[in-house]
Amino acid sequence: MEATCLHADHIQFRGAYYLQITAGRTLSPIVHSHDFYELIFVLSGECVHVRNDMPQSCSEDTFFVLIPGDVHSFRSQKENTNVLALSVKAEEMRNFLTAFALQNTDLCRPFRFFPDLRQTLETLGNLSMFDPGKASLYKCIMGIAFTQIMQARARVTHDMPPDFERAIGNINKLENAAKGVDAFARLAGYSHAQLWRLTKKYLNVSPAEYIRNIRMRYAYEMIAYGSDSFEEIANEVGFSSFSHFVQQIRRYFGSSPARIRRQAQTADTPPSVPIT
Repeated sequence: MEATCLHADHIQFRGAYYLQITAGRTLSPIVHSHDFYELIFVLSGECVHVRNDMPQSCSEDTFFVLIPGDVHSFRSQKENTNVLALSVKAEEMRNFLTAFALQNTDLCRPFRFFPDLRQTLETLGNLSMFDPGKASLYKCIMGIAFTQIMQARARVTHDMPPDFERAIGNINKLENAAKGVDAFARLAGYSHAQLWRLTKKYLNVSPAEYIRNIRMRYAYEMIAYGSDSFEEIANEVGFSSFSHFVQQIRRYFGSSPARIRRQAQTADTPPSVPIT
């Protein structure tokens, strides 16, 4: 499916920023990219966001940053999902990247936002459309978000053992993730207790949770964009029980495999393109 590209010149930016709050409306399934950055904050509910063909399950208090050229869309959402999206012109974002000594590669994963950022986001959502106080709040959001990104980067990279870092890269390959925690421990050369300690320290999840997330990402991609049967996909991503696989897909993405495939393959592009 060819992606629609949105340009900053076609969006009604207020200075360097453009704000959207979905307030429960259906998120856009349209596959698109843009030449500006976008910070997306999930204020409530859960949704599945597909970025460069990789699905991400995003729950309440998650935020992520889209960089120019990223191809993305939303594939499903739970009831009462509310998302705030702050689009930022490229030149403005470069100022923040320089100030915080960050690069685009530091923005390419989901983050969790803290109570101080939530309070600012909720304040912004309650302001009227033309409130002049928004300009300072936009910069406040950017400053807090970038501080959290720096903290997250420090937690992930600080003193991470090289063999553990290599194991992370290898376990993200489907053929390894499908073999489970035993394969993760073998790739790292650790006992299960050592692996659990390091995974919790550097990734903030257990080894089983980390591998389940990898499996779910691959499963979603194969369900949505492939033609294999769901039983074949379950086996390929490492589930010996098909019923358990379906149960996990429903829990993780809020939809059955059949509905995910139907929505992905029947999503047509309407004439106008909302950003979220």
